[in-house]
Amino acid sequence: MGPSLLLFDHKYVFHSTSGVQQGDPLGPLYFCCALASLVTKIEQLKPVYNKWYMDDGGIIASEEVLLKVGIAFS
Repeated sequence: MGPSLLLFDHKYVFHSTSGVQQGDPLGPLYFCCALASLVTKIEQLKPVYNKWYMDDGGIIASEEVLLKVGIAFS
């Protein structure tokens, strides 16, 4: 089996040939480090509820804030 085909931003296609692989003991840490800046940006929007654990997150906020969060994800 070859490398996985990945799609980024609905238009960029590339192969997963390096980086964190399944079974890597540091994989979750690397993922959390990458997610930290996004969680910080969401926190600046002052949602009512903003809790994250690893790759699971929950946000409760007004429609306006949730739309801004959607922009942060894109």
